[in-house]
Amino acid sequence: MTGLPWVADFRDSWIGWVSAPQWRPVWARRLEERMERAVLREADRILSVSRGVQEDLLSRHPHLRDERWLQLANGYDSQDFTGVPAMAKSERFTLTYSGSLYGRRNPAPVLQALQGMEPKLAQQFLVRIVGRVDEAILAAIKSSTVRDCFEHIPYVDHRSSIAYLLAGDAALLIIDDAAETRGIVTGKVYEYIGAGLPILALAPEGDAAELIRQNHFGLVVAPADGAALQAALLRLLAERSKVRRRPESAEKFDRRNLTGQLAQILNAAVTDTSR
Repeated sequence: MTGLPWVADFRDSWIGWVSAPQWRPVWARRLEERMERAVLREADRILSVSRGVQEDLLSRHPHLRDERWLQLANGYDSQDFTGVPAMAKSERFTLTYSGSLYGRRNPAPVLQALQGMEPKLAQQFLVRIVGRVDEAILAAIKSSTVRDCFEHIPYVDHRSSIAYLLAGDAALLIIDDAAETRGIVTGKVYEYIGAGLPILALAPEGDAAELIRQNHFGLVVAPADGAALQAALLRLLAERSKVRRRPESAEKFDRRNLTGQLAQILNAAVTDTSR
């Protein structure tokens, strides 16, 4: 309409978004399908946050697969980790989860893995949950035999949540075990990467699992594999004394570097349309 080059940036999918309401009337879904198709047809560049989001969009519009499609990950802000007040570290191995827990996003596999250990061994772990937690999940923790291995910190501001994260030994990532989450790489992943902590991911096979494995950011365990989760916890405990530094592979997810990539994409779009 304006004649100016423009970029469509999908940080989530559209119709295939995991939280998209399923109760939409037929006419509304058809309207969104036409809008989605129009955007993908007209954009000079199409960015997606992950391969999964890109493939979801292309599954509905395979005829639009061309050189306009690019991937640009989310990332972390390195400034978030500077000048954060230091917190005392626990003597116990501390696995920190930052964010909300509800529904299928549930630490039950960790609880069960700890319950399956010898009590003295389980007591060497502290699972610190920082954020809002569904009452049913809290009740399950409180009624378990390993309730002393869990600590709940109610909602705090972002800077405080970073402080709790940096006071831990590893970061816990939980991704819903569902087909529609395979292409999701949550913003939490990048915050954990920026913190430089090893990540213990309870996640299905998908983009997040691939990101963590390929860049050696931590361990990935299928949520239903209790034996593998126990082994992962014990491995992290055994490696606690190792000096932790942010891996070199993390630098490409620093937002300063990602912003540079975005600038190159925008410049290329302008150059191509001006020819």
